[in-house]
Order: sequence, then C-alpha cells, then structure tokens
Amino acid sequence: MSSFFSPDSPSTPVTAAELRGIALRTTSWREGYEKAEVDALLARAALALEDKAYGRVPSLSAEEVLNAKFKPTKFRAGYDQDTVDDLLDRVVASLR
Repeated sequence: MSSFFSPDSPSTPVTAAELRGIALRTTSWREGYEKAEVDALLARAALALEDKAYGRVPSLSAEEVLNAKFKPTKFRAGYDQDTVDDLLDRVVASLR
C-alpha cells in the first residue's frame, strides 16, 4: 500500500521498504520532474538501501543520488520538485 510522502528532517533515514511504498505528489501546472526518471532512480536507491542493510556495498552511492538530474515537465504530469528533492535528501542521508 502506498502512502503519500511527507517530508521529515533531511537526516531522517529511509528504508528500502518505505521508499518502495511512497507515493509522490504530482504537479501539472508548475514545473516538475519526469516521473519515469525519478521512478528509475528510486528503484535503484531502494536496491542500494537493501544492499547497505545486509552489509553489502550499495549499488548506488550518495554522490550519485546528489548528482542526479531529471528532465523538467511543465503543463503535463510530473513529480513535484520540492517533494522529490526532500525525499532524495533522506536517501542520501541513509546511504552515508
């Protein structure tokens, strides 16, 4: 079951299970991020968080998440940029 993401402190860790269950806020009128690109990065991040939880080297680094860029959307559905950025801050904190 998905739950809408609500930002916590950027330093609050997120787990792979939480990441997979999050539904991100969308926007159509303001500039957003391309949904497929964000979804692909979040899927990779969930795998990396699982790797870390099981003592393996994560398959995605915090730096790769920090450097991720997404195509902008406007006047069509995309993920709200602030919501994505807040979530990615938590992913970065969790991978460090």
